[in-house]
Amino acid sequence: MTKQTDSTNQNASRRQAASRRNTLKVLGSAGLMGLAGCTGAFSEDSEWDEKIGVIMPQTGPLAGIGSQAEQAVEIAFDHVNERLDLDLSFEIADSQGDVEEARNAARTLTEDGAPVLAGMITSDSALAIRDISEEEEIPILNAYANNDEVTQEGTDYT
Repeated sequence: MTKQTDSTNQNASRRQAASRRNTLKVLGSAGLMGLAGCTGAFSEDSEWDEKIGVIMPQTGPLAGIGSQAEQAVEIAFDHVNERLDLDLSFEIADSQGDVEEARNAARTLTEDGAPVLAGMITSDSALAIRDISEEEEIPILNAYANNDEVTQEGTDYT
């Protein structure tokens, strides 16, 4: 009975991990496909040569979450590129889990020509770059921050 229970638990664990990966792929792909459609990446005469700016903690107290989020971004980009025969790419800037560093990362990515910013892990980071997004007229693709102020009325790019 114990062997069967162990086997059942292992199978359930594998299904849960596969389900989580599939969920990340689907959500990431949906966001990227929407983004690609908004930026003209689907039109026949356009070429996409810009990198989407991704702001997430790679160091600091939230580095573990940032590492997992980076894996999700990689899976989503690979999935979208393969399924839609695109060559979308991204550049990650380290927010260090800090509001000022998130703001610095956003400035650097926008100065480098990123047409879109994504990946903010915390609402504080998303709020910190909201003004930059509005000022530079660069949309934010946000899947994590859940503070209503991030998408408050009167903002066009968050």
